[in-house]
Amino acid sequence: MTATIHSAHEPSRWQKLVPPGLITGIASALLAIPAAPAHADDTPGLTGPAAGYVQHMLTDGELIRCYDRAGHDINCQMKLHSVWPHLFYGDANGHGPNSDVLAITFYNNDPTGDAQMLSVAYFRRDGGRYRYVRSFPKVFMGDIAPGTSVVFRDGHVSFTGLTLRPQDDYHNPQGRTRYVLDLR
Repeated sequence: MTATIHSAHEPSRWQKLVPPGLITGIASALLAIPAAPAHADDTPGLTGPAAGYVQHMLTDGELIRCYDRAGHDINCQMKLHSVWPHLFYGDANGHGPNSDVLAITFYNNDPTGDAQMLSVAYFRRDGGRYRYVRSFPKVFMGDIAPGTSVVFRDGHVSFTGLTLRPQDDYHNPQGRTRYVLDLR
């Protein structure tokens, strides 16, 4: 009984589909793209005079709760749970510029990143310090609508959010819902 050994390399189906050098070219192009320096404490959207207090409230467990990989209830961590706050400043009650803050925060409450959660919270400046006033759990949206203005007026704040319509892909809501929240 004899066996035949083929020593010639037969190209795989993948190698037949991809022109030689394509992967190397793509990798070289990606490495040539300059990257902006990253800072560990940078959180886009977390700006202005209330930023420190809002970050404290988001990570001390009072406003939002998260889970670790074992499923234990823990305080949220800005990076691990992809906490992305957007702070909007205004004056809804006649107390001066930047006296009212609406924090619209998107986050993943578990480290798998399977679900995006939303927290909408209102803060007010009393004297020189901000304090948490209340949350709005009945705001459901996938994102802030492009081009929307957050308007503070007459004890209310209004904005437009992207929401799911029946025909929308779950990850790409295109409906628009106008929210008017009472801040009094």
